Amino acid sequence: TLSVTGLTLADIGDSEADAERIVWLLAFANGARLVPTITRVEIRNNAGQLTRATLRNTVGAAANTSAWPIIPLRIPKEVKDYLEWCYPRLVVNDDLYLLSRVMHWLIQATREGQPLHLRALVGAEVLEILRFNFAKNVFKAPQSGDQFEWPPGYPNAGKRMSFRQILKGLVWAVGSSQWKEDFVNFRNSIVHEGEIFGSSFLDQISNTNAAIHFCQTIVLALLEWDKRHGLYLPYNVRPSKAEPFKR
Repeated sequence: TLSVTGLTLADIGDSEADAERIVWLLAFANGARLVPTITRVEIRNNAGQLTRATLRNTVGAAANTSAWPIIPLRIPKEVKDYLEWCYPRLVVNDDLYLLSRVMHWLIQATREGQPLHLRALVGAEVLEILRFNFAKNVFKAPQSGDQFEWPPGYPNAGKRMSFRQILKGLVWAVGSSQWKEDFVNFRNSIVHEGEIFGSSFLDQISNTNAAIHFCQTIVLALLEWDKRHGLYLPYNVRPSKAEPFKR
């Protein structure tokens, strides 16, 4: 239950948006599939009397399937510290990178029982979301449909920016060390041919997990989780134990 006091009616919409961001952060950390994020909204007056109630979803979070937890949150203080650190950073990056939507798809990718092929497709989709929104909202490259061109002043000005070039720019911008050139082959293979990149089934599992892990670390980098000296559970290591997050 999330409770907010001291609001006027005009503040309620903004408060619900704040609450959704908080729940997305909790869902991402815990690997819980909470969609829609808010089940019920109650508005009470200063005397505590119920004045309005809205049921937004009839299916509770308990009915959904768990996914891979990213950040170990074991006690209330850890939850509090995590939210206080990450919330303002989510607000800054949410519109730039569609970060809440990225979190949603990463939860879907790691959902328990999700077939490998669907995990790979969702992983490739997250790479595309990151590519598109970095080029559009951060790099501000000239856009032609869903493709982008190098801006004036660059040696390749006017030429199309490749998938690899855009993601390499994102990696440079957030200071990530998790990039692998195979991510390009992974994306191209699953998107264009419907096949998971890899010469064996074990390779396909490893490549899928590595791509998803890369996307998760981009989210953690945008939340500056390393500056908080926070722990995380790497998705590309099985079994996994909590370790300090490093970009």
